[in-house]
Amino acid sequence: VRRYESPAQARAALRGALAQVQATLSRRADVGDLAFGTAGGPLSYVIGTYGNLGFVLRTLHAKQKARGDLAPLVRGLDEALRATVPLDDGAPVPLPRVLGVELPAAAGAVGSATPFQLSFDPAGASAVALAFDCSADASVLQTEEGFELYPARPGPVEVTVRFVTADLRAGSYRFTLEVPAGSTGR
Repeated sequence: VRRYESPAQARAALRGALAQVQATLSRRADVGDLAFGTAGGPLSYVIGTYGNLGFVLRTLHAKQKARGDLAPLVRGLDEALRATVPLDDGAPVPLPRVLGVELPAAAGAVGSATPFQLSFDPAGASAVALAFDCSADASVLQTEEGFELYPARPGPVEVTVRFVTADLRAGSYRFTLEVPAGSTGR
């Protein structure tokens, strides 16, 4: 466990440490404010923050196989962290929030681009990365002017935009676009 001058410094150190990890990690909600741990098999590595505190737990390795499981230590660490009073930067900046989606009156034909814009709340934190999940085999492309949806077939397309801030906080927004029946594409 390491103490930083501020939560922002702790998260900056976490970002730097995550860039050096050569393992598949998944988000952990059972310890600290923001934590990641090894995915699949015994838990052999956990890294995260709690306020202005940073922490790392790892097991010893013998011939590339982890010995033991950190799950009991993670529970104990979380209890110990929650018993402390972490330094706070004050009120956190709200997560990015999508206020709306500007769509054309009608979606384009199957296989053609339907441009759209996302309107983010200016009072929220800035999103530094976006990812789109689409139903119906559709996809989204980010352009200099905004975004383009490419539907694969007629009908409703659900789009979920996921975003993350520079301090690794994440959020999402979902909307639906109706692709007209009878559109044949190219």
